[in-house]
Amino acid sequence: MNDPDELTDDVRHVERALSLLSSRPVRDTLYTLWEASGVQLTEDELISAVPHSTETVRDCLEDLENVYVYAPEQDMYKLLPSANLLFLRYLSLFSEENVTMNTRSVNGSCGRCDGELVGAYEDQVLTIKCNACDSLLYHLAFPPTEVAHRDPDGVFEAFEKRTRAQLWLVANGICRWCVGPTSFELVDAETDLEEDAELAHDVFVKHVCDRCGSYILTTVGEILLFHPAVIAFYHNNGIDILDRPLWEVDVCVDPEAVSVRSTGPWSLTVELSCGDATRRLELDESLEITATQDEERSVNH
Repeated sequence: MNDPDELTDDVRHVERALSLLSSRPVRDTLYTLWEASGVQLTEDELISAVPHSTETVRDCLEDLENVYVYAPEQDMYKLLPSANLLFLRYLSLFSEENVTMNTRSVNGSCGRCDGELVGAYEDQVLTIKCNACDSLLYHLAFPPTEVAHRDPDGVFEAFEKRTRAQLWLVANGICRWCVGPTSFELVDAETDLEEDAELAHDVFVKHVCDRCGSYILTTVGEILLFHPAVIAFYHNNGIDILDRPLWEVDVCVDPEAVSVRSTGPWSLTVELSCGDATRRLELDESLEITATQDEERSVNH
């Protein structure tokens, strides 16, 4: 257990916010404000609606102010956005039943062996992998309520769009959970990662939040997905990669698309292919494109 004297101010604030929720009167007060749907309630209205004594409700409001509740006017109370977010997250993350989805086929094929892709959902994590070589493509948390209320195709579609949005955030240095700043480093899958599954790629980008410490692994191609040089190449060759599932975009999932020229410092080549057209991008360790080369494959008649 952490020494209370060593806790950061952020952790102390979280500890206090969580400890308040252990009180039933506090929870009843919060829920009453939540049911008000953004309408301000007076102190008297809360005292009337919350099934506890006047003194208890007043004590709750005093404890909750500036943590979950604010008073835009004297004796008027409303939930802070953080409290609304808390309720919304609870609604999306908790289900009365253990939601699962059996293994199902996913459109697309494995970039390593061209095998069938399959997806499954268990323990609030959605996994997409190759059914032939067992290469792991995606293994990310996904709200159980969204699985319970969608058909399998709808689940995969929502998961793909949510994952793409998260990739955009980390590609721009923003934590997908707390919106804090993130930093990244290139890592060798064989020497730097301890994963049980068979990883499809040799090199990954590890993004770590400087604030909350959470991290996510992405492929190099997933971070380039939003770069104009990549979007333009595919667009000029008749493909809209922003309207195609991530697992059907070669630069995101094909391990052969990225080659390592050097690891000290890192230097990479990323190859984009579409029909007879090829574009090679040279990247440094900061994932900046340092050179671009376009080629057309010759066709023998």
